[in-house]
Amino acid sequence: MVMVAVNAQKSFPGRPASYQAEPGLHTRVDATTGPIVIMIHGMKYAPHCPKLCPHQFIFAFNPKRHRKGIRSWPRHLGFTENCDGLVIGFGWPAGDKLYQAFNEAPHSGKALACFIEDLKRHAPERPIQVICHSMGARVFLSALLYLKARSVQRAVIMSGAELRNNARDALATEAGRKVEIFNITSRENDVFDFLLEIAISPFSGKTAAIGRGLGKDFDNWVDIQMDQKETLNALAGIGFRIAPPTRRICHWSPYIRPGMFPFYRRLLRNPERLPAALLATHLPDKTSARWSRLFALPHRFRALPFIQKL
Repeated sequence: MVMVAVNAQKSFPGRPASYQAEPGLHTRVDATTGPIVIMIHGMKYAPHCPKLCPHQFIFAFNPKRHRKGIRSWPRHLGFTENCDGLVIGFGWPAGDKLYQAFNEAPHSGKALACFIEDLKRHAPERPIQVICHSMGARVFLSALLYLKARSVQRAVIMSGAELRNNARDALATEAGRKVEIFNITSRENDVFDFLLEIAISPFSGKTAAIGRGLGKDFDNWVDIQMDQKETLNALAGIGFRIAPPTRRICHWSPYIRPGMFPFYRRLLRNPERLPAALLATHLPDKTSARWSRLFALPHRFRALPFIQKL
């Protein structure tokens, strides 16, 4: 396994979008085979800041220390020290303020597009896959605005912090029409989606977060609600046993719940074994309504006979 750290440069007036990669990137690409997996973090992370550096935490094979929401993405994706594969941690200056991250993400998305273009020029036959969390979804979707068709084969978005109208714009591009996107949602994330909506576009009923899904508007976009019983049963039926949710509110559920990463591993590293169209046929047609989890009755009350008759 080869791991590479790449960082987007922070935006400044007049500075073009750019990135910095570890030395010997092309040599490391040539030394591996199979899909190249790019990981993109969300808020609360920023390269070159020891307490916030994603390469020391979620992007590290062995994180230096543990804190809330920390999991080694590459290790849980099945990249081991002895396996043949290339995984890239793409860092960007997200910081810890919503507006700062939201405004910085498009600039970092353009830097990501530059990086992917360079990868495709060097290894045009290698498929590129993406996995991102929270505001990292906005970085990835912004990159689609600048990329050519089939620059990215597949992407997994976990609790994406982006608005539906921006996602639709990205999907209407040359690259957006060809990439397969798996939108991992959960009603555990409703509070975070709501806060994004009112912070970025208050009093607008037309602007909703992608946590509500895009439905059947796009053939290459698959909404997967991971706290829905029907979804978990469907995935179990095709070999993926994912633990049910245990919280009413959680932003990190898509990658800390047991069983999630084996599913992502199949999607990203063995895409031919799980076609998007096949997966979509197993999933329920509808997702649960917003707040349905937050205001649901506790399990101990749902079993009462008079409650079941309501």
